[in-house]
Amino acid sequence: MAEMITAIHFLWILFMLTGFFWTLIAIFLHQRFFNFFWFRTLHLTGILFVATLALLDKYCPLTVLENYFRRVTAYPGGFMIHYLEILIYPDVNPQVIQIGTLIVTLVSLAAYLLRPPERTKNWVKRILNR
Repeated sequence: MAEMITAIHFLWILFMLTGFFWTLIAIFLHQRFFNFFWFRTLHLTGILFVATLALLDKYCPLTVLENYFRRVTAYPGGFMIHYLEILIYPDVNPQVIQIGTLIVTLVSLAAYLLRPPERTKNWVKRILNR
């Protein structure tokens, strides 16, 4: 179970980073990506959640689950999980991760508010015009 959660955790991180890079590409190249409401909304919600956890110095719920299942399991893990964990939990100063997360959050939030997807343009415009 811990290995499955590690793989899901990796996919979540990949989604967050991919969403950020697509946002950057769309900002500079004005692509139609900005109209993908569900992708952008899920990405923004996810990155706001991750940033909140970083600011509060809390662990991601997926990390908590991974640790729980590692304690209740005798099997130490496999080859792929070893390398996924290196990507998920790099050996760097936690402030590097926090600052990077905040930058991704601010850019993503600004992009969402300044160039909202078609579905949300009206209510975002109303909020910004107040």
